[in-house]
Amino acid sequence: MSEKFVVGEKVIVRPASDETMQTRDTALESFEGQTGEVVGFYSISPTPGQVFYIYTVSIGTDSKKAVLHEDEIETKFP
Repeated sequence: MSEKFVVGEKVIVRPASDETMQTRDTALESFEGQTGEVVGFYSISPTPGQVFYIYTVSIGTDSKKAVLHEDEIETKFP
């Protein structure tokens, strides 16, 4: 499995599914619907054969940085 987004790509922050939100940072709700740019990413592999990508996204005019799971962002222009 490869990364879904690349550095420089414009994305929109979207809410994660309700079932995963219980274990994630609810402070991200303030970023929902905002546009950002992927500035970096890395992968983690909690078990063999399982890979997750985590993205650093610069959001808004003040360029706040947020670290987001792949299912918390979507391509701005699909």
